[in-house]
Amino acid sequence: METVYKKPTLLTTLLVGLAGAAGAFAPIATLASPALLAYLLLGGGFAQFALAAALAGAGSFLLVGTVGLQAFVRLMLITLCLYLMLRKKRSYFDTAMFTSALVTVLLYVVVSLQDYIDGTPAFYNAQLLFSEVWESTTQQMRMLLEQPGQSFYGMPALTEAQLNEFERMGRMIVAQTPTYMPMVLCFMGAATGLSNTLLCVRFCKNTKAQLRPTHPFAFWRLPKSFMQGLLVMGGGLILAAIIGISSLDAVLFAVLVVALVPLSLQGVATYWLLMGARRSASAMRTIMLVLLVLTLPFSVVMMAIVGIIEQFMHLRRRALNPPGDGDNDD
Repeated sequence: METVYKKPTLLTTLLVGLAGAAGAFAPIATLASPALLAYLLLGGGFAQFALAAALAGAGSFLLVGTVGLQAFVRLMLITLCLYLMLRKKRSYFDTAMFTSALVTVLLYVVVSLQDYIDGTPAFYNAQLLFSEVWESTTQQMRMLLEQPGQSFYGMPALTEAQLNEFERMGRMIVAQTPTYMPMVLCFMGAATGLSNTLLCVRFCKNTKAQLRPTHPFAFWRLPKSFMQGLLVMGGGLILAAIIGISSLDAVLFAVLVVALVPLSLQGVATYWLLMGARRSASAMRTIMLVLLVLTLPFSVVMMAIVGIIEQFMHLRRRALNPPGDGDNDD
């Protein structure tokens, strides 16, 4: 039977353009908009991509001016990276990693560019912004103390002691901003790179796009090069600690994110396969996903531990080929 391919429609093209423009004022849209544009380029053609890109650029400028154009340039760079990696049939892991790295660098430029211009320390302006927002929120909440019965966006007003604790916590968070910002940027980059890779591959499934074969999520596995890279980064951290390089805490947290996110995904994939053997597989998997979301960020660490065990002990291979079935276990 001849395979029927689906080409993106004009309506789809217009909606992709609007999604691209939405990223100018709603950054969360970037979790999907580069994938949609790359999908048009891979599965539709340059004409459809150009139309959607023009709509995204014009919409970004009309919504937030020159800031929107900057967001549009970032969107195009991420889309181009995703397109080239998939077009050259690089592994999906490499595609997600390269895209994540690019997004992280772009986010760092956005957050730190003004610091370089002003000659201030890294993340100084972000630290100042967090401080102003926290102080403004605290002042609004203090005003509610003088108006009994009022609430703060639906939440009951805090007492004086609670407000003092809230203010103290804010000062502590602001003081640690330079330490945690690299970790936050790496996590946002990883989430964006992974989501766009998965979505683009899924969208291109029924098009003429020539992509690498895909495997079920339950069999997803980290390449050996990733673990080798972790060893190199670990050695680099030890050397940096010996030398006494400053801001080592910030680098350590960033490296932890780079290591934990892929390992946790492998851990989830391992559980996904093991739960598939149960009669109530769908229900168990749904419960697992809900628990993982509700227990964030602790669930990331737990799944990463499972991912490490799987990497060295091959739990899924043992489950599919138990001892005695004639399978070589190395």
